[in-house]
Order: sequence, then structure tokens, then C-alpha cells
Amino acid sequence: MLEDHAYGLLKVIEIKGHKLLNLRNPWGKIDWNGDWSPQSDKWTDEIKNELEVGEEISEDNFWMRY
Repeated sequence: MLEDHAYGLLKVIEIKGHKLLNLRNPWGKIDWNGDWSPQSDKWTDEIKNELEVGEEISEDNFWMRY
């Protein structure tokens, strides 16, 4: 995450014991690479389906734990 940078909060959800935020990065210059990032091993097919996240998780609209 960047300092002095605004992120839009799109969704707050608890699923399968995980509390998640869905954020929008309007700049899209630096990608989130922690838990729940597009390459994270936290994603299961079941959670992707429930959150309606496709196979290609967007870099400018991302998920992270809160």
C-alpha cells in the first residue's frame, strides 16, 4: 500500500472465517502482492465462486484481509 494514496472501498465481507476488503486502486501502478492478491494461495475455487471472482483477478480491484 502507498502512503498519501486514496483507495476506494468497494466491499467488506466475511467469508469462510476470513474478513476481507475489496479495494479499488485507481492508479494501478503498484500491485498488492500479499494475502488475497491475485497470485495468493488463499484463493480457493469455492471462495472465488462465492465472491464472483473470475480466473483472472483484477489488479486495480483487489482483495485484502482486515
